Amino acid sequence: MSRLPTPGSDEGQWGQILNDYLNTVHNADGTLKADSVSEAALSSAVQQKLNAVAGPTGATGATGASGAVGAAGATGPAGSAGVAGATGPSGPIGATGATGQIGATGPAGSTGATGSTGVVGATGASGAAGATGATGATGTTGVAGATGPVGQIGATGPDGATGPTGVAGATGPNGPTGATGATGPTGPESVAYAISAQTGTSYTLQLSDAGLFLTLTNAGAITLTVPTNATAAFAIGARIAFAQMGSGQVTVVAAGGVAVNADPGLKIAAQYGGAELVKLGTDTWLLVGRLAA
Repeated sequence: MSRLPTPGSDEGQWGQILNDYLNTVHNADGTLKADSVSEAALSSAVQQKLNAVAGPTGATGATGASGAVGAAGATGPAGSAGVAGATGPSGPIGATGATGQIGATGPAGSTGATGSTGVVGATGASGAAGATGATGATGTTGVAGATGPVGQIGATGPDGATGPTGVAGATGPNGPTGATGATGPTGPESVAYAISAQTGTSYTLQLSDAGLFLTLTNAGAITLTVPTNATAAFAIGARIAFAQMGSGQVTVVAAGGVAVNADPGLKIAAQYGGAELVKLGTDTWLLVGRLAA
């Protein structure tokens, strides 16, 4: 059965309930339905007024012949829709239920057994002894101490008598000529490089690389790492030459705590380009050659 919305409830349903209620007596265009109001539903006062206007009902005359059915009249415009009723207030929000108690923490699982200690790896071979460092410059000569006082000259004793001159001895024979000494070593400018070919994409310098010429060949990019003095104690002045032989560009990388100074950068500029590293301090190197940033 249709009804009007109830204030304080029917939240979200007011429009539908009101439409259902109005549709019981109204057409879709807003006009009243033909049987929406019966005379019996009217009050007695309204019935009397309607009957007074209409006058008493006369005798029913004979039914005349039915005239032709006239053309249907045009449908009148639809009436305007009624104003929607105001939305009733929302009902109060129910109180939030109490939070349930937190369950007790379960017991901690037992600690798993400790795994056995792995086998200690074999000690690596000792690196070759580094080259002997250059002899340091001779320190400056200290200041000469003050000259002590000159002692007194004793009295000159009397000259003894001159003895006779002895007979000159015969000249002895000449000794044999000594053997010729070994030829000294050739100067460093004529020593040939020993070549060390490296074909990986990464290589860390070793003490045995001092004085060598490294060829670095790979199609991929190559990193050449300069280790700390604590890892490889190269002598001050140690020199290592190298060249990029493949298409993979070589980049010099300094290990943590090492400074490699270069201009304009730490990369070989192109294939077949070469460079040289020179150790200037404990963890300081100079890179010179055909370089790029």
